[in-house]
Amino acid sequence: MTCGLDPIVDLQVNLPGLAVVQISVDRQEDLAALLRITKTAILPRDRDKVSQLISPRGARPLRNGLSLRRAGLRCGDVLIAPLKRVPELATTETAFAALGALGAVATWGRSPNPGDDLVDGGAELRSGVVEVTAHASAFAALKEDGSVACWGAKATGGRSPAQLNQVVCIFNTERAFAALRRDGSVACWGDPLCGGDATEVAEALQSDVEFVFASASAFAALKRNGAVVTWGEGLTGANTSGVAHQLREGVQHIFSTKGAFVAIKEDGDVVAWGSSVDGGDASRVVADLRRQLIRDIYSTHSAFAAFMKDGSLVTWGNARNGGSSVGVAAEVLRRGGLRSIAAGEAAFAAICADGGVVAWGVPEWGGRCVSICEQLTEAWLQLSMGGLLGRRWFRSYLDSARLKTRASGDKNREVEMWEVRAT
Repeated sequence: MTCGLDPIVDLQVNLPGLAVVQISVDRQEDLAALLRITKTAILPRDRDKVSQLISPRGARPLRNGLSLRRAGLRCGDVLIAPLKRVPELATTETAFAALGALGAVATWGRSPNPGDDLVDGGAELRSGVVEVTAHASAFAALKEDGSVACWGAKATGGRSPAQLNQVVCIFNTERAFAALRRDGSVACWGDPLCGGDATEVAEALQSDVEFVFASASAFAALKRNGAVVTWGEGLTGANTSGVAHQLREGVQHIFSTKGAFVAIKEDGDVVAWGSSVDGGDASRVVADLRRQLIRDIYSTHSAFAAFMKDGSLVTWGNARNGGSSVGVAAEVLRRGGLRSIAAGEAAFAAICADGGVVAWGVPEWGGRCVSICEQLTEAWLQLSMGGLLGRRWFRSYLDSARLKTRASGDKNREVEMWEVRAT
């Protein structure tokens, strides 16, 4: 939505040590095509070194089989194409799974319930794994051949359904999984109350699904015609009775908190549903959201922040966790508008047009940066926005990170970080 309805997306791909590539590509192209275009822009001898692209949001490898539009890529995004595969780490509440460069998965931790083995996924995990997804009590691994291997609590998805193949993406709530197949159908398993049972909407999930979004206990599938199909726990987004007529067509993208969803439509309209305290009610700001086109939307676990095309800021949801930007919105305008936003678990931070930084939300989670805002450089905040410090990067910085920046001219800033511990 950053580029309105323009079908062409302008991207920058950084290949560390090799080149910076500027790419213009149709938003309907898939990620495999984007990777091919990236490779053609570098020397032939280096092309085999590039195997994946890293998203600018969350520092996760972009999923194969998706169009740029459904992958959430927007004009001006900066992607990274590492020369080595970046190891991935997934975690439940009590165990970890690390995906290595050769497609093997290592697991460690503990299994709280007898019979629910979280630390031994079996022989299927020794090779061929391309992605590992996890929720509180189970793991799901996607393999190169489109099959899925699961382990962990049986009641919440630790056993995959029979005949689950041709899968291109796996999504999760807190206690269930959903798999998108290459043919556009969706299969789900796990706790029925959290999206593990889609019987009531099974027919609608048989074809034409392009992407699946999740709250804590509900899924929302976006179909090719822009229709939205939901299932799971009603209060956290499965119940769309109040907005169903607005979700029948024309939806371009969906965003979520733990208890709500918000959709942007082709005509610029915004539709919110789910728990009102988690952002499911945008009636207070609907006039502001309709006044200008939305450039992007970000979320903490219970609040949304809209980056408007004119650079203004609109927020709603849980006030303490970032849903109230009283004072901040005016400060943003005084500084010339927004340049970019980053979201943590319970706070937001933003760079303004004049280079200044503002923050709002829970103070202990980064919602107040009065004492350090003047020390923050744009380079550091951009790096943080890439997810390299995790979703709690505000707190990580305040508690345990040291930062050194050096500038070579106005447009070339480098950042070094060390001693960053997990929170």
